Amino acid sequence: MNKLLKMIASTIHPDLGYATKVTSALHVIGSTDPLLESLRSKYPGTVIGTHSDSFHCDEVLACTMLLYTDRFANPLIVRTRDQAALETFDILVDVGSVYDFSTLRLDHHQKSFTDTWDNSNDKYKGIRLSSAGLVYKHFGREVIRNACKKVWSQDLTDT
Repeated sequence: MNKLLKMIASTIHPDLGYATKVTSALHVIGSTDPLLESLRSKYPGTVIGTHSDSFHCDEVLACTMLLYTDRFANPLIVRTRDQAALETFDILVDVGSVYDFSTLRLDHHQKSFTDTWDNSNDKYKGIRLSSAGLVYKHFGREVIRNACKKVWSQDLTDT
């Protein structure tokens, strides 16, 4: 798991420093684990929750994109399936069986999930979104804008 994470994180531009943030902020805990409060004091910002167990590129990409947002730039990333712990986190990706952007729950695994790429001019129209796709759908402009500013010192506009 750590080898895969480091491989993916190493592809991020080194000036952004996110490879270190991703690998150092990743923990697997439960709601009754005393480590949770200790970690929350070490990472006093937001908490991103994703599933434990099998490790997929989907949640790695979703978490990494969130690191490019203003709100989730310095998070604690927690891997767990402990529902009590998940309910306390600021945003969930790829876990929780709920897709509701208003509560920042971005899972795509439930049978009722039907969101697709909706660009009518795109050959991928109709393909169901993954959790990374949901992060891109809701935060993509900010992610691209912040990455371009940090890496190339270029300010982008929405036009």
